[in-house]
Amino acid sequence: MSWDQARLDGLISNKIEESNSLDYKAAAALQLAPRYKKEIVKDVTAFANSNGGTIIYGISEHKEHELKHLAERIDPVDRSQFSREWLEQVISQAQPRIENVIIHHVPLQGTPSGSVYVVEIPRSDTAHQCTDGRYYRRYNFESVFMQDHEIRDVMNRRGHPRLLVEARLRIRPAWEKSLFLIRVRNVGPRMARDYEVQVELPLCFDEHRIGVDGAGVVMGEADDGACFLSFSLGQGLRRTPLFPGKEVILRRAIRSDVKEHVRVDGKPMVSTSDVRLTCFADEMPALVRVIPPSLLLDQWG
Repeated sequence: MSWDQARLDGLISNKIEESNSLDYKAAAALQLAPRYKKEIVKDVTAFANSNGGTIIYGISEHKEHELKHLAERIDPVDRSQFSREWLEQVISQAQPRIENVIIHHVPLQGTPSGSVYVVEIPRSDTAHQCTDGRYYRRYNFESVFMQDHEIRDVMNRRGHPRLLVEARLRIRPAWEKSLFLIRVRNVGPRMARDYEVQVELPLCFDEHRIGVDGAGVVMGEADDGACFLSFSLGQGLRRTPLFPGKEVILRRAIRSDVKEHVRVDGKPMVSTSDVRLTCFADEMPALVRVIPPSLLLDQWG
């Protein structure tokens, strides 16, 4: 999916919060001083050493505590001073170099030299070292030091399958079939013999109340009391492995005409806000993705 100013504005208007897979950086994060360059490499390696993610240079977050980690506004980067090539060169200082990092340049209307850089970082098959000689990972919105056993686990990823999961929600009128789709891609060097994705689906998407057809669906409850629909998708009876470089689409029929979800006592249920996917495959560590519903409607999120 491409990046443009409208998509960036959507992150702000839809109150998309930072997470372990999304980080906002104001324009001032790009500086020529060595300590700023080190921070860039630190943050990028932390994503690669974790589950991958996206860093957006050119969006500032709110300073107020109650709004912390929410995007406040676009904060343009001066591309005449900090080009995409400059940023790519800084990121390449990671050891070893991180493969398949994508830097999207998003020009901004009304600001001739104003830009935003969206850096998409894949989950790596090995551990990457920052320029300060340390290893970092993402934890609670931050880049933190890795322990020895964590570094060893990351370096052993080449021995595991490496799957990526994306989701898409196709909501149609009540008389048509609506679908929840998951795309599972094997981007690693090893075959995945067995794989499964556990899904936690909010009860509501915009004005639509959701139901899930078929067996194996249970109502779950988060720690804050919000509820979700839980089910699993996998290989089915054929148990077909997923070979390197291949992908598969898993699907589940849903209903968008549910009147209301109610508890046993008759009170309406409060829905969780995000889709949560947990992917398991052979010896691969569980991959968790939390996706806002606004990123799922008729597009891969």
